[in-house]
Amino acid sequence: MDAQKWISQQPANQRTMAKLVKHLECVVIPERIGAPGSISERTVTRFMNDWGYKYRQSNKDVFYDGHELEDVVAYRLDWAKRMMEHKKRMDGYLGDEEEIVSIFYANDGQDKSWYAAHENRLAKKGQGLSVMVSEYQCPCHGTMRDLRDLANIKTSRQLFYPGVNREGYWQRDDMVKQLNDVIPLFDISILTPKVFLFSIKAATTTIFLTMPFMLLE
Repeated sequence: MDAQKWISQQPANQRTMAKLVKHLECVVIPERIGAPGSISERTVTRFMNDWGYKYRQSNKDVFYDGHELEDVVAYRLDWAKRMMEHKKRMDGYLGDEEEIVSIFYANDGQDKSWYAAHENRLAKKGQGLSVMVSEYQCPCHGTMRDLRDLANIKTSRQLFYPGVNREGYWQRDDMVKQLNDVIPLFDISILTPKVFLFSIKAATTTIFLTMPFMLLE
């Protein structure tokens, strides 16, 4: 099977340069010359462009929103100006230590792939099941951990599986429980007294930060 036909049969969101190079070197070239071959990604990229493929995001042909309409853009600019005025009366907090909370979904995937001119892929509407990773870090020690017993390493990282029929949803009590487990890890590396202050932010994206600020007395 030639490379152009092979690439057209691959799922659009799974076409990667590494896969195509491997197919050319291990299948196509040996079939033609009877020996393994070698080809650069730059050459393969030129082939893909000649065959009508472009490395881009999949377009949403079925639905287009109006976020670039003139009235929407005008409202967004006005809203941003009002928010900047409000910001002048807001308190801000800075700190070196932080708790990082990241949420990964089953339907997360790469945004770009090699698509022919007529191709687009409709991604699943739902995000799928998720796993939340929460851990405490500091600039000096990275992820807080106890390495004194290498057979039983303790770390601030915690996995949580959100959902109605799973572990429920991350709440204040979960955060407090994790903090109680983490404080001894800080005490191992940082001997001075510590005060933890939290600024809770709404989770408007799949990745959000909950910032504890550690004040050393």
